[in-house]
Amino acid sequence: MIANEAKRQKAYERLRKFTSDRVVRALGIADDDVAHLSLSALINLLFLAYGDGGATGSFNVTFGAALELVGTDLIWLEPETEKVAVVGMVQ
Repeated sequence: MIANEAKRQKAYERLRKFTSDRVVRALGIADDDVAHLSLSALINLLFLAYGDGGATGSFNVTFGAALELVGTDLIWLEPETEKVAVVGMVQ
């Protein structure tokens, strides 16, 4: 894991942005649609979309490298997002 907290945070943010961008392109959705997902969830979605073709490499190696780089606290972190309450009337 990166010992310097600022560098580790920057690595997390860049890795999350890179992975998020690929998931958004693969699924044809908006950035906001995945903003609440953890980095681990984004990596899993990326492999769901591309894993069978081998275009993303080995899941175990990729996930393990990301985990080793940013640590367990950041890889499982679910970013804070605005939650919109949906209120409806039941008849």
